Amino acid sequence: MNFAWVEPARARWNALGARERRVASALAVFFGAVLFYLLVWTPVEGGLARARSRLVSVQAQLARVQEQAARVASLRAAPRVTLPANPAAAVGQAAERQGLRERLKRTDAEGANAVRVQIEDAPFAALMAWLAELQQQSGLRAESATLDRGANPGTVNGRLLLRAQGS
Repeated sequence: MNFAWVEPARARWNALGARERRVASALAVFFGAVLFYLLVWTPVEGGLARARSRLVSVQAQLARVQEQAARVASLRAAPRVTLPANPAAAVGQAAERQGLRERLKRTDAEGANAVRVQIEDAPFAALMAWLAELQQQSGLRAESATLDRGANPGTVNGRLLLRAQGS
């Protein structure tokens, strides 16, 4: 193959002296290396750095998903709580065990699986223990709660809606 546009460049090359050819060859090698670095090496290196940072991010996400999957598996393996036949009675019994029976001012059933409770001057720590016991043993959890500071330090007044889980 003979390209017509190569002939003038070849003639110019042949007209150069040996020293000029060496300098032109050295410049061509230098510019070739610079072009390779700028056009090939730098983009590949940048892409590799982005891929490494993305890998770290995805590995962190994977660790979080695996942790959540283990938590879900442990929750699925936990024994199921049987829902109380009478949620209002379960609320009263748990309040008795936590020493809150006299603090319960009102307990109203809301359907078959919910209870609305009004509590006054209850120690906050005892109220939290009562709610935890209700959730663990009776499957009742606070769906909504309004708590206000009580007259005595460390006490609260509250209105709560407790509903059986899964209902």
